[in-house]
Amino acid sequence: MHLKLKTVINSPRYNNKANVFSFVTPEEFSIYLKQILSKMDEFDAEYLFINAWNEWAEGAYLEPDTKFKFDYLRVLLNSIENE
Repeated sequence: MHLKLKTVINSPRYNNKANVFSFVTPEEFSIYLKQILSKMDEFDAEYLFINAWNEWAEGAYLEPDTKFKFDYLRVLLNSIENE
């Protein structure tokens, strides 16, 4: 079981030949995260593995950025605390 977000941004590696397919806002991340946490309960899973803290080249990151600041981390914290 895994959560696959729809973000692929590879401009740091390919500059002006990059592909940007979509973007997941903190709000969308919250929805996906709630879904996966609910599935974890369903399957009695104990751990949630996060793909990357700072895989900027692929758009897979939770590290604070200039646009959303700490919002992804806040979503993660709130989701876990409220689970």
